[in-house]
This record gives sequence, structure tokens and C-alpha cells, in this order.
Amino acid sequence: MQRHLLAAPALALCLSASPARAEGLAVALTQVAPGSIKLNGVLSEWPTAMTPLSTRVQGSPADKDFSARVALAYDDAALYVAADVLDDKLVRTASYGDREDRFTLTIVFPGDGGALSTAEIALYPGDPGNVAGAVRVKGGGGGQLVEAPNASKSGYSFEAKIPWSALPAAALSRVGLRGVVRGFDSDGGGVESVLATSAEASPARLPRLPIDAEEAIETTFAKEKGLTGAPQHDVIADVTAGSSRERVMLWDQYLLVAGPEVRGGKEFFFRDLAVDRSMIPSFEVRDLTGDGKADIVVRTKKTGGGRLKEELSVLSMSGEAMSAVFVHELSLGSDAGRVDNTVSFDPGKREITVSLAASTAARDSFKETPEPGDGGVLLPWGTVKSRTFRFDGGKFTKVREEAKPASEAPPAKREPTGPAQPPPARPPTADELMDNVLALYKKDRKVRAGDRPRFDLAANLADDAQNERLLVFGKDLVVFGKGFMGGQGYVAVSLGLADAKDVVDVATRDLDGDGHAEVLVRGVQRMPAPKELGTGKIERDVLLVYSLLGGKLTRVFAAETGIAVGDKRLLGTVTFVPGAKAHELVLGPGVGVGWDRASWPYKQDTTPVGGIEPLVLPWSDAVARYRWSGSAFTR
Repeated sequence: MQRHLLAAPALALCLSASPARAEGLAVALTQVAPGSIKLNGVLSEWPTAMTPLSTRVQGSPADKDFSARVALAYDDAALYVAADVLDDKLVRTASYGDREDRFTLTIVFPGDGGALSTAEIALYPGDPGNVAGAVRVKGGGGGQLVEAPNASKSGYSFEAKIPWSALPAAALSRVGLRGVVRGFDSDGGGVESVLATSAEASPARLPRLPIDAEEAIETTFAKEKGLTGAPQHDVIADVTAGSSRERVMLWDQYLLVAGPEVRGGKEFFFRDLAVDRSMIPSFEVRDLTGDGKADIVVRTKKTGGGRLKEELSVLSMSGEAMSAVFVHELSLGSDAGRVDNTVSFDPGKREITVSLAASTAARDSFKETPEPGDGGVLLPWGTVKSRTFRFDGGKFTKVREEAKPASEAPPAKREPTGPAQPPPARPPTADELMDNVLALYKKDRKVRAGDRPRFDLAANLADDAQNERLLVFGKDLVVFGKGFMGGQGYVAVSLGLADAKDVVDVATRDLDGDGHAEVLVRGVQRMPAPKELGTGKIERDVLLVYSLLGGKLTRVFAAETGIAVGDKRLLGTVTFVPGAKAHELVLGPGVGVGWDRASWPYKQDTTPVGGIEPLVLPWSDAVARYRWSGSAFTR
């Protein structure tokens, strides 16, 4: 079915490879106090809601004789499984084979270098008076299982306890887990029905098994902060003093750490980097201090007042807190040019070296001042060629400097790789304010004289060497400048959104490779939800790309990147792939919350809906690629 009511809500730009797409229901891994779960088969003491095995993997949908709900919990010593089962007949033998009633739990543990290890646990409910229940862990080990009749007398419930010692991979990682629970119903001659939390078999695509802290991040925190899509970076690493690894995420501007040994496993640590996600050019997790614990290495950019500053920070966890053990400027820039430094790491020696690199600045005209002390950017007209810092147990301190020979010329400007990018957008200078043209626009569009724009940037958008001023007033995108239309006029276009607050973000980037920036707008469209998706409002995330063509602001690309109704949401990814000249725009599958392939009522659209390229659904096996045609990005 083609969608004619939907076209995209807040945009999630994924500039790195998208994670594996999970399908099915996640089962929360709830932390409990030691001894709080009594292994008696009665589920009244369980602290969490149960998840239905709602995906039929085998058998007829008309078969109503078998259904089940499950829950997972853990403490320091063991993993617990609970199941509430309706079954007209329990088929069990003493052989504990694969032709009788049973449940399985598959857990995928993340390992080093992206490797995954899988644990397979078989759970056999007992038939009182005939055969005992059992837990079998593939490769050895076991646990305890106790069953009891359920209240309806047409089935049973059971509780199982599996020591963590039976799952060797759990000694290192108890976050970032994925998994699936399957229930097998036998008719006596073989398995007749299989129900599961997911039909997936690939370990990387199984649904999450989040601990409390992960669940809090992905639901409460993400909702409070307006986070959508997936984190830009999501890695498993040992960053705290404990023995277990943690899950480290960079999600928009927030750095998050969660793990069973971080704040008791029920809460998480977060740090606000206070910059837009587009201003974080690199992020990695590695051991630089030589203590066997990973550090977080992040570069951030800040702009304002015509100034650019880039900084490198090395962050380490100590107890419940995170501290910066190294901070150094790597770039300073303004209209007068830019100075860059490079950084190299020697973990074996626990050293960091910062060296001079490229410069487009001249000493006489460059007025930017480095940070004082040993953390300021190295200048090409200074006397220092490089600084080396060594970790002293608490922080990185300077241990040596390499002087620059007096005869050495300033470093040459680095040649850019890929399409050349105009300077990043920034606030306008006094000369770029163009008060008369702005007053003309306000008069024409009946904007009150005292109203201020929600976004105000300076960027090279037109076919001249000067920057233009880029404004967003309400739902209008406005461009003017000293070199544009002789400094006497402006161009404006309505963004087609219902309200000014629906303009989420505005940025600039050269996508067509002509040396001038395009305008990227993240927006939200809201409309009544069609009956197939429930009640309330549907929110569509959209990415709108505009270019100055022939003196007019022209929309050259528009895509739907997300859909939400209430707590249900589908999100896609947008990737800008550099080419020899222009970028290729790639729409890919992202994640789904509350909808899956079975419950989503529409097929994948392949043609624009209302002039907007359709969302690539999370379970799609394809991506949509768009290339610059000379006047637009086309598929």
C-alpha cells in the first residue's frame, strides 16, 4: 500500500555506518536485590512486567493452545528467567531432547573488536511426579528450575536461575546484550509451534536485553533531551575501576556511560559536551594512560563571533566521576585565516605529542590568542614545533618541547581531501548585518521591527567570494549579503512547516561540490494520524536541502527521516558520502520502537510522497542513493 498521508519529524543525521537493525521485542534485564526472588515457580514477587512471545516462528496462527510471557532479572550472582505459560498439554521426557516442550534463551555478548559471543540456554519445565525440570547451558554448566501450576490450571509457570559463572562471557560484559526467548510446543511426535520474542537468527540483529541503566537512557533520558535516531557512537569498553565493561555512548551532545558497576547498574553517568553533534569531528575510546582502563578521546569545535576553536580532550572515569586528564587546542580560526595542529598518541610510553601542521594565517593579520599555558595551539611564527606530554598518574604533563629551527618556513597549507568545503557557518560580522536590506525584508513580510531571527549565520552560499547572511524568521529562510544582488535585495522562501517551532536546526555544507554551501534544515511536520497508525498526531522528521540557483533559493532535496505516533517511532539514517566532486546522499534503515515488520501497516515506498523522498523502513534490506544532477539530488 502506498502512503499518501505521510511525507517526514526531528532529523537524525547518521554520518557513520548504521548499526545492525534489531527486529522483535526487547526484554528488559531488571536488577534485583540478592535473595529477593524465591525459586518456587510463583511469579508474584517478580519486579517487572512480562513480555509476550508474540512472534510466531513455526505453526499455524489458528493454534491457540500455546502462549507464553517471559521476564528476565539478575543480581551479582545469577541470571533469572520467569515464564507464564498456557499450554493444553505438557510433553516431557527424561531425555531432555528437542522434540518436547521447552524454552530457550539466546544471549549475545559483545566482545573485543566488535566480536560477538553467543550463549544458548535450554529451559525444560518439569512434569511433577514424572520428570524433573532442568537448565542446560550449551558447552557445559546448568542451573535450577522450579515450576508450578498456573491459576487457570491449563498451563504452568516456572522460574529458573542460571549462575553467571555458567556464562563465561558475562564476566566481562553485561551491557550491550542482545537476545531472544523462544518457546517450543510439542504434540508428542515433534515440535508443533514455536513462539518467540523475535524471528531473527542473526546475533547482531537480535533485540536488546537492556539493564536498568540502559533502559533509562533509551527511554526517559532520550525523551527528556529530545534525542532521536541512534547514538553516533556506541561501544563496549572497560572505563571504570571494576572488572566489568561499560557501554559508552555519544548521543548528540551527550556522553553517556552505563554498566552494572556504574551507580549500582540502575543509574548512568552523563556529561553534556555543550556543542552540536555536527561540531564533534572525532570520538574514540582507547587506553592512553596505561592503566588498563579505556579513556574517552573527543574533539570538539566551537564557533561564535567569527571565531573557530577546536579542542582535544582525554576524559577518564574515577569512581563515579569523569575528569579531563588532558586538554589541548588543536585549531584556531577567523576571517584572517586558520592555524591547525596535529596530535599523535604513544600508549606504550603513555605520551601525547601535539605538533604544528597547516596554516592559512599571517602573523600580522591573525588576531586570535591561544589558550595560556601548555594547552594553547602552536603558532607557525612561534618557536615551538611540538610538545610532548606524559601521564604522571593523575594527568598528562609536559615533559619536552621540540624547538623550531629559525630557518624553517611556516608549514604549507594542507590540501583538502574530497570536495572542498567553504568555511563553516558562523555569526555575521558588523559589515554583514546589512540593516537596510533586513528592514526591507521585515517590511515586505510584515515582520515586527523588534523580532529577532531564530537562526542567524554567515556562510558562502552564492556565486561570489563573500559570505551571505542566512536567517530564519518564523518559517521563512532568508538570504542577503553585500555581494549578493548588489547588496540591495534578498531572497526568501517559506519552509512549508506549520509553525516556527517546527524548524529544529539549520546548518550549511557544500553538497554539490561547487565550493558554495547548501542550507540543511531539520524540521518536523505534524498532522492527524491515519487510523492505521492509531490516534493522535503523527510527527514526520524531514531533511530539507536548499541551494542558491539562478539567484533563487531552490529546494534541491527533501527526505523523510522519521515517523512517530505517541511512543512509537521509526527512524532512518542519512549519510553524506564524499565523491570526486559532489557528495552522494544515502538514505538507509535505522531503528523501530513499537512497530515491527508485522505491525507496520504499509509497504516500503520507493517514490516521493508529497515531493519528499520516503523513509527507508528499519526492516528494509535496501538503501536509497541520490546523486547531484546539476539542479537537484535525484535517485
